[in-house]
Amino acid sequence: MDKKTAAYLLASLLERAQRDGGAGSVSSHEIKALRLAVQALDPDTELPALVGTSPPGSSPGSATATTAASAQAASTPPNPPELPIVKLVVDSLQQSEPSDEDVLLCLDFGTAMSKAFASLAPDEYLDLELGAAAGRSGYTLPSSVFIADDGKVYFGQEAIERSEGLTDSGRQRLDSIKAWLSQQTEGNLDGDARVLQKSWNPTAFKLTQGDLIRIYLAYLTDIANQALSVYEVHGKEVGRYVKRRFARPCWPDQAQTKWADKLMRTMLAEAQVLADTFSDRWAGGISVAELKAALEQVRRLPSRPDYLIGDSVPEPV
Repeated sequence: MDKKTAAYLLASLLERAQRDGGAGSVSSHEIKALRLAVQALDPDTELPALVGTSPPGSSPGSATATTAASAQAASTPPNPPELPIVKLVVDSLQQSEPSDEDVLLCLDFGTAMSKAFASLAPDEYLDLELGAAAGRSGYTLPSSVFIADDGKVYFGQEAIERSEGLTDSGRQRLDSIKAWLSQQTEGNLDGDARVLQKSWNPTAFKLTQGDLIRIYLAYLTDIANQALSVYEVHGKEVGRYVKRRFARPCWPDQAQTKWADKLMRTMLAEAQVLADTFSDRWAGGISVAELKAALEQVRRLPSRPDYLIGDSVPEPV
């Protein structure tokens, strides 16, 4: 066997060792020795590229460790973006009784449309034009929310308008969000399984189904408060903190009714704080970052304005 043939066979062995086992079958020193032997026998023989060997000065197996570390870093989710500073308006927590005891507000969080009305003791009824209070017309508000690519959340009719023409975009408007309550009898609407998918929320801020219901209820609450403020009782404008009840479907399952009622009472109390914080800012959208920051603070409140929330009222069949 001549030197050229020997060099070719050693180069072939070197290539096979690197391809099939890399540093796991031969050491880095052995690979280096084989390469020197090939060059000594025949400098013109082409050497295979280095694959899977440790860099000079490193210990055997460090390349594998580096690869594993890189893979782990790639699989680690990025840190969530920093939230802005949002100052909650907690005026509703500065009192423990409704502002106008003769006024009772009823909120109807509907599947497609939401509405509200109020009564004044003993037997007077107050029409609330929610659409007009929201800068549109009529008595109802679409129960729609849209999170746009600009990072803002839009509500009601504006949500519908902003989401037009999205048929082929993969984006979706959030409609019928009340169904998240109607389609289950128990559970946590803020758990990992309830995080909104990217087609609904394209931002880096995680929002849950529970978050969206709170946000929409805050919108509905604030618009109802504004519509109610056009009336006067005992010579003064009706305040924002009147007692309220809420309409609910006539669910046949008592367990579902109990679960949903408790959840709605909590969310409506939290919604008043959010409504005060973002009052009169709904038109033109509110950034997801601000809403997320406020939601996180509301969760940490030591108390809520529970004194505002009365019992549920079954919807007419």
